Amino acid sequence: MPLFFGANPPLADAALEQYLHGQAVECGLLTAQDIPPGYVVLVTAIAGRDGTPLTSRAHVHAVELVLQKYLHSASCFIGGRIVSLVMASEFDLNKYLHIAVSEIVQSIERVMQARCTVGVSRTVGALSDCHTAYREAIGVLAYPAGLGDGSSRFVDDLEARGSIRSDFTDAAARLESVVKSGSRAQLTAYLDNLFDSLLSARRSALETDLMMIQLLSALCRAAGAIVDPSTVDELWRASPLAGLSLSYRSFDELRAKMTDFCLQVNDAISQQCRESGKLLCDQALGMIRAQYGDETLSLASISEALHISPNYLSALIRKNTGETFVNLLTAQRLDAAKELLQCTSLKVMEIAARCGYADQHYFSYCFKKRFDISPLALRRQNAEDGA
Repeated sequence: MPLFFGANPPLADAALEQYLHGQAVECGLLTAQDIPPGYVVLVTAIAGRDGTPLTSRAHVHAVELVLQKYLHSASCFIGGRIVSLVMASEFDLNKYLHIAVSEIVQSIERVMQARCTVGVSRTVGALSDCHTAYREAIGVLAYPAGLGDGSSRFVDDLEARGSIRSDFTDAAARLESVVKSGSRAQLTAYLDNLFDSLLSARRSALETDLMMIQLLSALCRAAGAIVDPSTVDELWRASPLAGLSLSYRSFDELRAKMTDFCLQVNDAISQQCRESGKLLCDQALGMIRAQYGDETLSLASISEALHISPNYLSALIRKNTGETFVNLLTAQRLDAAKELLQCTSLKVMEIAARCGYADQHYFSYCFKKRFDISPLALRRQNAEDGA
């Protein structure tokens, strides 16, 4: 839990990582020689069809059973959710993480008849960054579902790469950690680096202000967890936002304005998710149409080209077309094969190869299953009709 909440001793980065590795070895999380290059945090939430929270400690074992089939992991129950730390090489994470997360969602929904959502952080390279990953995984659960009742939500899929929003989250989490456990020298050094990077990045005034608001929120959260309320009030009055005055005349008006603004933001995010998802789906369909003759074409290869996860792309295609990726690719290949059979004198083996089938017998099987006639019979029929 200290790993997820950033409750670490005030040590320099290298010393802190060495300390955390020692703690991980002592509790059996890692071996003395084991230093995984990547860590990912998963947060699993289970709810009834009516939205009633159902997650309990009893479900930790079920999640771990799935994860341990594919990756080294450890899970616990925190704040009404199952939190899992996955430790693996980049190769194993790329190969197995999406499979494992998808299996968690499907198995829980199948067994419990409940909705399961899994938030998945970015990969971090140090144990000291696991609290940032934890906050990412928690935060991504609040995104609009968009893809159905239950889903896996990967930060890399739901937020644009290089987005300033990820900078805000990382900076706020790091500042909160340094303020709570770092020295004055460490805090000053962090702030110097932060403002130097802001200056070199040429952020707009709005981007800078938005980041400062998030940093101030993190500072108030850190202070509120430790110091007394009167001191927090004094600190806030000394902040750069001391003159902030919200526009409302009564609590009911504040409630109505905040509700309306939150709904507007939610609508904007939902609309962007739909538009982005439609664009990605159209790009994937275009690649199917252009590359169907490549026998190695797959959901994984297209998702890699689009820089999203296979699980996310699969959900987008089903949502926008009502069909699976495999069905769409097969239909494209067989429709093209039918046209070649009717319009060219190419051999069936050549047509099969052109349409992405290395095995002519399998091609003939798929063709007959779709059109209820074999390739050779179709060609004979076409010749008789032409005669």
